[in-house]
Amino acid sequence: MEHLRRWLMVGVAAVLAVVVAAMGTQPTLAENSKHKAEKQQQSIENSVDWGQVSSIIGKSGKMQEGPVYEIDLPRTDQTITVQGTRMNPSLDEGEIYFVPLGGGQVVMHGEFAVLMSEVPGVEAALRDSGIEIAADHHHLLNEQPQLVYLHFSARGDALQIARALKVGLSQSATPTTETPDQTNLAGLPTSQLDSIIGDQGKAMDGMYQYSIEREDTISDMGIELPSASGVEVMLNFQPMGGNSAAVTGEMPLLASEVNPVISALEHNGIAVTAVHNHMLGEQPRLFYLHFWATGNATDIAKGLKAALDQVNIKKS
Repeated sequence: MEHLRRWLMVGVAAVLAVVVAAMGTQPTLAENSKHKAEKQQQSIENSVDWGQVSSIIGKSGKMQEGPVYEIDLPRTDQTITVQGTRMNPSLDEGEIYFVPLGGGQVVMHGEFAVLMSEVPGVEAALRDSGIEIAADHHHLLNEQPQLVYLHFSARGDALQIARALKVGLSQSATPTTETPDQTNLAGLPTSQLDSIIGDQGKAMDGMYQYSIEREDTISDMGIELPSASGVEVMLNFQPMGGNSAAVTGEMPLLASEVNPVISALEHNGIAVTAVHNHMLGEQPRLFYLHFWATGNATDIAKGLKAALDQVNIKKS
């Protein structure tokens, strides 16, 4: 009898061990939900033939978190100077952002950097092709040649929108050839800059760039806009040798943040060069503040940090 009892206890323990082990290998509810969301996002991302979009535009892009497909269009055909400083064209360039919705549909926002003489032709071609114009303005002051940033948006079939954008783009001399990334930070103290800004930048296209998300949810054209679709703070440092840099960028701000940010920048010797809209119907309303500074990179970073402290950004 005792032998039978021990045998039963061993058997039950073995069964329990198998059950527990099996339970341990089963995905949790949270893991299942995450996997389902990832598959759904991948399906939405793959609903557009991005290779064809790039082929139509004439320039390849890159998939960013969101997902957002981004195509950059720097005016590398121009020698751009700002107050006597030669500016890397990637420091303030044209960009197109496609946010896939599924079924080949997208929400698109973007901007072209165009010469004054190109504005009428580009604007008319975009409007005639069904692209809405959202803004037409400068970002910098005293640059040569003078650039106008033409902002636009659309919602619909990705390939049709790409064809319409190409019609507008063809009215300017904006290059679509690929340019190799030859980033050389030339002694720029990136670790110090990261510590001051409170975020980690990345070396790309001849500059050191920060992309900093807002804490708020920004919506337009019926969707929540991913941060990488042009609603994040951008800080661009162009190395000028040693600890020096030319710095520009943009900060999308709520109305209540605009003047505190202007005060912080001006107090630290950073010029505010523009405040304006980039979109027409976003909620909450955003005002894009542009700036320019040259000099000691760490001093400029401290001034930018003082401005960032006035903005509802995500804490890293």
